[in-house]
Amino acid sequence: MLKITTSIAGIRNQDLQVFERLELNGILSAYTECVEAKIRPWFIPELVDAKIAPNCNNYLWQKGFTQPSIIVTGRCKAGKAVVVYSHQPNYFSDLENLKKVYQNGLVNGAGLMPQDEFLKLLDLADDKTVFVRDHQELMNAGSDDIKVSKALAHPMIIPFLGGKERAEQYLDSFSKKIGSKMFLGIANDLGDVSKGRWLVLSSIYIDGNLYGSCSFSNYGRVLGVESSLASEASPVIVPPKEDALKNTVPEAKPLEEKVQSALTEGRAFEFNGKLYVPVSAGNVKLS
Repeated sequence: MLKITTSIAGIRNQDLQVFERLELNGILSAYTECVEAKIRPWFIPELVDAKIAPNCNNYLWQKGFTQPSIIVTGRCKAGKAVVVYSHQPNYFSDLENLKKVYQNGLVNGAGLMPQDEFLKLLDLADDKTVFVRDHQELMNAGSDDIKVSKALAHPMIIPFLGGKERAEQYLDSFSKKIGSKMFLGIANDLGDVSKGRWLVLSSIYIDGNLYGSCSFSNYGRVLGVESSLASEASPVIVPPKEDALKNTVPEAKPLEEKVQSALTEGRAFEFNGKLYVPVSAGNVKLS
């Protein structure tokens, strides 16, 4: 477990803890540890606010985080297919419900949500913490590379990041720290029952920079708040072991280059919810 301190725009510094489980169903394992440690997990907008702060800890730009903000696809009472983004306590952020999601079985990596819970979610829509978008509009926009300069027009950007102003600031910071292109991940989860996933915010291209198609079977890295108010000292980082972190944010690389590098070095890598392992590698390491 990693403990860091970083700042958030508009308030004092916060002490944070990172729970990381790089294993099958790692999201559940990491989240269980987080909840049992009585740490409140951040939702995506809180992570965004920390990343766009002037003195943000570089660690937050170096890793991808699986947070309990959710994307859920289903049908409203009138039968229209919609997609909901929620950045507040929800069905999938309740640990007991999340355990049931795994017990009931995943559908292409997504968890099942009872229809009454989905309708409750729809009633909370306020375009501040809960956003509703037309399913077909999102599907038409697609899941692919996009220029950061044009990303704001994509229908998933504003609800994913938690509002237009926050999205504009994040895209500006992303272009300066990471590069001119990003990868957006969207899954078509429309079916007979409502299905949802946690959102993943990452600066690593191969993980998906804004990833709304993460499987619940994937590894987990959950960031949470240890205390709401901490000292106003400059953000520092305490790595789990020496040289675990670099001081600079790596530049984003094309997917082909990252894949070639991983295979050459005999490392496994994950893309679009699947783990790819070189069959000839003697010692495989997670990318």
